[in-house]
Amino acid sequence: MKTSTKLIIGVIGVAVITVAWWLISPLFLTETVDEGLPPTAVESPAPEEEESDQETSETPEAQPSPTEVAGVFMDG
Repeated sequence: MKTSTKLIIGVIGVAVITVAWWLISPLFLTETVDEGLPPTAVESPAPEEEESDQETSETPEAQPSPTEVAGVFMDG
């Protein structure tokens, strides 16, 4: 056999092995990741002002919390 024929067979062999590894490896290299949620930032309460309660009648429920959001994840 000529040297160029051996080289071509070697390159094709490496390509076949690479494609076979890429197709077969998910069958035995699957990892399941189970991580916890990241810690959330805790906001310190604002200092209470010395105003009377009659002037401000807002309830805490009227102000939306930044953690009250919803969404849907979609595949990329």
